[in-house]
Amino acid sequence: MRFYLSLFLIIGCVQVNGQGFRGISPDLKKQIEKAHSNKDLVALGTYFMGRPYSHMALSKANPEEVYYSFQDFDCVTFIENMLALYLSNGDDMAFKSHLIDFRYFSSDDIRYETRMHYLSSAFEKWQQMGIISRIQVSNEQVIKKNIHYLSSYLIGKNLSIDLNQIKKTEQAISKKPVSFIDRKHVSQMLPMLTSGDLVAFLSKRSDLDFKHVGFITMKDGKAHLLHASQKKKVICISDEDLATYILKHPTMIGIQVFRLK
Repeated sequence: MRFYLSLFLIIGCVQVNGQGFRGISPDLKKQIEKAHSNKDLVALGTYFMGRPYSHMALSKANPEEVYYSFQDFDCVTFIENMLALYLSNGDDMAFKSHLIDFRYFSSDDIRYETRMHYLSSAFEKWQQMGIISRIQVSNEQVIKKNIHYLSSYLIGKNLSIDLNQIKKTEQAISKKPVSFIDRKHVSQMLPMLTSGDLVAFLSKRSDLDFKHVGFITMKDGKAHLLHASQKKKVICISDEDLATYILKHPTMIGIQVFRLK
């Protein structure tokens, strides 16, 4: 998986309405009920197993339109959709409202510049919303990054985007140190993890915050990753357990873990 596939850094194609939102099906509503009964987002995520990976769904410039689709996902749109479905309780309008809340800084200002292009921004807002909480351990490492990947990419693209606003967002993220569990110590945290925990993989790049994200799911007593996999091009469960998975990806230096509240 290439570094630029984290969160919404992909500058997608011109299609922005996807398959069109046709509502939450009765069988999907049953999965939402199951997820609530177990307080476990994996019950929702596994419903979409085998759906194709897509990193070119969101708009590349203004005017921005909200993309709704249960047919294709990247790693982050998969996470947002599962959270929005969970909170919707099966109500179509509630789902659409929550998806906007999870994707944009402000629900009444839908522009390319107000989309949360970095996971750091999304995690901060989602915690402020009271949806998730961070799971931390005592031996975490701290790093500061100079985030500028997106603004650097956009220079010279001649798109209808306010580049200064993007840069301000990046500067705000860069001011805050990031604490994380080092990739070599992930195995020590495994006993604390439960099915449905959200795990985000910190990028080795200094100009980018996170590289990938998914859900923890338990398989044969071990923590695996339920995610939109670029390598396999589908929603799937990782073959490797979490500790092995991150060690096989040297571009990931560690993880942050969040739990549904």
